[in-house]
Amino acid sequence: MITACLNTIKNQLTKIIYPFVEASSETGANLSHTPLLQYVVKNTSSSAQAHRRQLSETFQALSAVLPRINALVGSESVAMSDSIIIQAVYIAIGPFFVIDTGGDGDARGKKDNVVIKTLGKSAMRGLRLDALSLIRSVR
Repeated sequence: MITACLNTIKNQLTKIIYPFVEASSETGANLSHTPLLQYVVKNTSSSAQAHRRQLSETFQALSAVLPRINALVGSESVAMSDSIIIQAVYIAIGPFFVIDTGGDGDARGKKDNVVIKTLGKSAMRGLRLDALSLIRSVR
């Protein structure tokens, strides 16, 4: 059961959140391969804004669950199987491999960045800090 929950979290991050963050970077390597992602990142229609709102809600839920995973993995009263530890480590190292240009560039670039507008100014930094804490908890 726990492994399935961790797998769901991992999939939400790797298949939804990370591609969105990377697609909005200046390189936009993934953008040409996925028209739907390009639509969500570049379009200003109300439909695209609704999708970005859903992305924001998904990101907030995932951000809220990382400290709980950390508490679960760090708990000394529960023995964790190897598969649970592997899933937790995979979730924890993921944010460090995402190309994020949200914190770089000039003030105008930050203001116009779709990731900052959707997820928040320090979203990826916060996710990385939670992930670092999770990595430290895994024993």
